[in-house]
Amino acid sequence: MFPVTFLVFLSLYSCEIAEDCSLNGKCDTQSNTCECNPGWTGSDCGVLNAAKVKALEGDDHYLSGTIYPTFSNGELFGNSWGGNVILMNGVYQLLVSEMAYNCTLFDWQTNSLIRRATASNLTEQYVPYEVLLPPFAHNANPVLIPPGQKHAGAVAVFHVGDGTSGKPTTNCTQPRRESLYTPSPAQPQDSSTPVAIPYTVPQSNGTTVWKFENLTCVGEGMNRSISAECPHFSNAAPLLFGNGTTLIVHSGQPGNQAAGLNIAISHKGWYGPYEPVKGCSGDPCINNWYSPSITTVFNGSKGCTDPFIYMDYDGFYHCVFHCHWQKGGDQGGHAFSRDGYNWTTSSTRPFTGNIELDDGTMLSYTRQRPHLVLDGTSAMNISVNPVGVPIGLITGVKLDNISSGSVQLTKGRTTTHLQPIQTT
Repeated sequence: MFPVTFLVFLSLYSCEIAEDCSLNGKCDTQSNTCECNPGWTGSDCGVLNAAKVKALEGDDHYLSGTIYPTFSNGELFGNSWGGNVILMNGVYQLLVSEMAYNCTLFDWQTNSLIRRATASNLTEQYVPYEVLLPPFAHNANPVLIPPGQKHAGAVAVFHVGDGTSGKPTTNCTQPRRESLYTPSPAQPQDSSTPVAIPYTVPQSNGTTVWKFENLTCVGEGMNRSISAECPHFSNAAPLLFGNGTTLIVHSGQPGNQAAGLNIAISHKGWYGPYEPVKGCSGDPCINNWYSPSITTVFNGSKGCTDPFIYMDYDGFYHCVFHCHWQKGGDQGGHAFSRDGYNWTTSSTRPFTGNIELDDGTMLSYTRQRPHLVLDGTSAMNISVNPVGVPIGLITGVKLDNISSGSVQLTKGRTTTHLQPIQTT
């Protein structure tokens, strides 16, 4: 008789401190396993606990989870490339990057604009309203200004582009309808990273009037006695505190956007003046604007970009982004910190390109430009923003060569996609 052998498979991952749980949970020292906070899962609490997306029927199936632009019967009315949602007065406000004249992402450097759109429910299609900035303006990153800061209670939209330099293409080759974009007078800007802020109540037609303000920075050599124009903060992601302190995480360096994530700080308010957290170096002393605080080039990753920063309810800092992984291509990345200065970059991917639907099928896309919808970002009395538990993941989605029923798409078509996050 042969002996009976039982194979027991045990998890090889064990934790000792909260950092082993990505600062997204607590380490149970009895079992050496992580107990994850709401919104996160995995052995190291490094994976967003994504819910299944509601599957759409027929030719719309491939657009399941798309919140902008609008679509019907498989026809997509334009192209967009990410943004984020804030709940205000019971209405979900989406600030989104859209391609003017229904052009594709191939034309983003000439045709990208920033628009506001609204919805009554988080996951439904958003209805477009006014253009905040005409081309060129890109990577809308909205944040509700907390009490204690200038324009408290308003929405500040950090972005790149000045709304004046775009020469939009109007003869796109793809099939197109009449564009939603209406050219408006450009607002002159001096900085490469201006901010848009609403300064009046919504108009009778549902639109809002926006005010544009520039950020300021310290002078060379960390000279705080002068106000200087800021350098290019690529894909600026803000974190605002009520005491005036504001952090901006921005991508890479000129010519290599994926070479780490940098941090600038203002001690007086979201408008500045900003200074690099790494100070200056050399003789004469040159400001270290592009000296990374968050490492994104490591084993398995060729670099990361498009940051989104927030604070959880335990007071820990988190930054999500997308990485160019050596295996798997463009997928999510995550870094965490106790103090906002010293960061640990995880090798766990918080999201991939696979989106599970509630009909049992799977969509696989290239997803970039990650932003998290948080349960605390609509609170008017909170002392920091963005803050809270993730309840949704918004990404720009590439629909390259998708075939769905009678729908045939060409390269360059993109949407803004929302995947709900489970918190229970």
